[in-house]
Amino acid sequence: MALFSVWLLAFAPLLRAEDDLAEGLETLNGLIVAHPDDGALLLRRSRLLVRSGRFDQALADLDHAHRLRPIPEIDRKKAEVFLNAGWYQAGIEQVSRHLLRFPEDGEAYLVRARTKLRLGEIAQAGEDFGLGLRYTKDPPLELYMECASALASEGSTRLEQALDVVQQGIRKLGLIVTLESAALEIEAQQKRYDDALKRVDAMLEQSARKDGWLAKRGDILVRAGRIEEARAAYQGSLDAIGKLPPAQRNQPATKDLEVQMRRALTNSADRVSNASTHRNSLLRAALQSQPASIPAATSASTNMPSLPGEGRLRSYFIAAEEIDWHYAPNGNVLQEPFCGDLEAFASKASGRIGHQYRKAVYRGYTDGTFQRLEIQPAHWQHLGLLGPILRAEVGDRIRITFKNRTRFPVSIHPHGVFYLKTSEGSGYNDGTAAGDKKDDMVQPGASVDYEWLVPERAGPGPNDGSSVAWLYHSHVRAVQDSNAGLVGAIIVTAKGLARPDGSPADVDREFVTLFNIFDENLSPYLDANVKARLGASAAVDLKDPAFVESNKMHGINGFIFGNLPLMRMKQGERVRWYLLGMGGETDLHTPHWHGNTVLHHGYRTDVLELLPASMKVADMVADNPGIWMFHCHVDDHMREGMSARYEVSEQPKEKGTVSPAKP
Repeated sequence: MALFSVWLLAFAPLLRAEDDLAEGLETLNGLIVAHPDDGALLLRRSRLLVRSGRFDQALADLDHAHRLRPIPEIDRKKAEVFLNAGWYQAGIEQVSRHLLRFPEDGEAYLVRARTKLRLGEIAQAGEDFGLGLRYTKDPPLELYMECASALASEGSTRLEQALDVVQQGIRKLGLIVTLESAALEIEAQQKRYDDALKRVDAMLEQSARKDGWLAKRGDILVRAGRIEEARAAYQGSLDAIGKLPPAQRNQPATKDLEVQMRRALTNSADRVSNASTHRNSLLRAALQSQPASIPAATSASTNMPSLPGEGRLRSYFIAAEEIDWHYAPNGNVLQEPFCGDLEAFASKASGRIGHQYRKAVYRGYTDGTFQRLEIQPAHWQHLGLLGPILRAEVGDRIRITFKNRTRFPVSIHPHGVFYLKTSEGSGYNDGTAAGDKKDDMVQPGASVDYEWLVPERAGPGPNDGSSVAWLYHSHVRAVQDSNAGLVGAIIVTAKGLARPDGSPADVDREFVTLFNIFDENLSPYLDANVKARLGASAAVDLKDPAFVESNKMHGINGFIFGNLPLMRMKQGERVRWYLLGMGGETDLHTPHWHGNTVLHHGYRTDVLELLPASMKVADMVADNPGIWMFHCHVDDHMREGMSARYEVSEQPKEKGTVSPAKP
């Protein structure tokens, strides 16, 4: 006891300043020299050594302490060191050995769950988190959230279990905002929007403050596609803020919410703002990927082109996120006899995944807190899998605050615009220093800012119309990333020809369509999709030609067999089509419009040609009312459902008018 008292008195200053690792270790070293048989000192130093990254020495201290006095949980403690060091397989073996002796050690299950999470074994991690909860007395809020987050990251197959965990927490801890918000998010992911709205309404009745819950109500309605109701909820949040006493209304969080509500109501049409602060919000597995060494690295060039005067800074907030995507939610909408059989390769009984896959997409947010999705107007619902449209006028700058919420490292790489090496979003042996490569590979949970310039050479050329389109996509593992779904479009308008939001002033309506065979065999989520839909990867031969072919989705914006939301326009409107291509050697596409014609670089046609990563623009003045097919004219692609529809509604003629002229 006397020895322990000496240690406690000497160590008290260290407890108050444990963040100073060097000072703490120095103090402990002196104490251990004076008291070499005190195992508690060795355990304390082991923890500090882990924090300083000296893992081998930490393990040596654990072994020494164990020799002085046996530590029953020694294997668990070593597994914790292995977890921090990134030695995951060794950690699994160590903690599993411990669990054979102590099968009701909740903390050990949690260590193994966190380790499996790092290995991407999310389903198994979820099971261990559940056991950790069961064997932990009075689990804290953070543990319920950690367990639910792990289960939810597996996709739709585990969302119900994640919701059960959150509900357990609510029953145990009571109505806590964090848990209720998590339940709302899970129900929204399950598209159980009515259940989520009931939960919000219940919280509105019990909460003295209404503004935050009304904002959440609006967020759910946006995801449900009920835009007008969402706007009403956002307005209700603003009204509630207006009724708060000054002391509450002037709180930073309340003022920030007020700004977000105003942005949401205006749909951020003119997205000219400064980047906001970042906030981490998701727990993801950290999958490390080391870039190749680059000899004689130098700092990247800072050469910047001159821009026309009066350019604007257009700020965007984009997250890469995982979703469950259905290529044909409404079945065979087109019902065209020459198209193939939608269900021929969809049966689970025949060892096929079907039409629903785990994917990654770019999504737009209102600000850098990444709490509130941008409201997407009904006209742009046809974008499907595509990321948000990024707009600029020649002379502008584009700033993107990007957050990676997927389980893999990803990036944003643009075409056409001007960028320095620090905003290229693509890593390779280019001779630049490590500090210039943060943009090349954004790790799970991390954020980065991209800044691109829009000089004249990024805008329309002499034979173009008033605007052109460029691609943007992830370029960490380019093939896997694009097949996962990380693709979007940039639209650049000529100087002086843009509306305030950057859209071309001489165009009434725009459509963006990506013709791409999404090859799910090349997606990083293939194993997860097989396990989710078929139960185990052993259930199917991944190299079976029929299975491989069944995972190739011949889509337009990620939809097949006419499932793309109907693209609507009015007779006589000036319509601009931006046509994009991606994919491999089979992605040779010929988009064809039934019923109307277009102009492309001065030539009239109703068919264009697309190659992978090509970008074309066509103008239409639709003169033929009706619902028309829009599809790829390649025979095999037609059979696989690469088709959509557009509608031209008839304009009532006024007396004395004539039919609209063709372009």
